[in-house]
Amino acid sequence: MTRSSTPRSAVPLLFALLLVGCGGSEPPAPQPAAPQPARPPISQAEALAPEVARLVAEGNAAFAASRFVAPPGDNALERYIAALQIDPGHVGAKEALVEVFPLGVAAAEQALAAGDRTEAARIIALLQRASPDSIPVRALQDRMAGRAVGAAP
Repeated sequence: MTRSSTPRSAVPLLFALLLVGCGGSEPPAPQPAAPQPARPPISQAEALAPEVARLVAEGNAAFAASRFVAPPGDNALERYIAALQIDPGHVGAKEALVEVFPLGVAAAEQALAAGDRTEAARIIALLQRASPDSIPVRALQDRMAGRAVGAAP
């Protein structure tokens, strides 16, 4: 029988070195989870969609309650204008504005007929924000200017 060239006292040392090199009896470190694909960033329109929906819903509630242009700050016309300032392409707000606009023109005419120039000016300003180039708005502005000139001493 031939003896190995490695002395017997070196075997435990080699075994210990192999264990240390392999990590010994410690369990392997957990591998990090595979990265999840990043969600694409939401657009500004998507981020503001709930606000636009809220404004349109408030406008619809004001319309249903016949608050077409009054009271100031809590009426259908102002809510729809606010929604369209955030999202100019919002179909629901555009359609609702088409419905309330003639009612706003009528309210401005009534205010002018009643001599309430302050209310007429407020409503005309709203109508101008809603549709700056519309013929009814220009006619109301001309009428307002005509009364101002005729009323001067």
